[in-house]
Amino acid sequence: MEQCLHRVNPVPQWYMAIKDNKIIGGLGVIENDFHNRKDLAPNVCAVYTEKDKRCNGIAGALLEYVCVDMKKKGIDTELLINNYLQNIPSCAILSSNISNCIGGKNGYTC
Repeated sequence: MEQCLHRVNPVPQWYMAIKDNKIIGGLGVIENDFHNRKDLAPNVCAVYTEKDKRCNGIAGALLEYVCVDMKKKGIDTELLINNYLQNIPSCAILSSNISNCIGGKNGYTC
């Protein structure tokens, strides 16, 4: 997080969704999220939305924002690995093309 605060490199980055001065969601972009494929980077990690705020598009909005922000930083593709959520593929390649960032039948490329 220190590197993010000092804006040394485009990765790592940390993002928050805030409503009424309260953090209601967040995620990070890091080099590697607990897998051995160093060529598959950067990775989206720690995607979280407060339980009472879920199913309102917050995580999707964060992912969309990350795709746009990473593109501005010169990074076109991020990897999301998921072992927990049913509505997100177990492996998703997010790209700066927003139609490839957020859900739907053509939303994720695995």
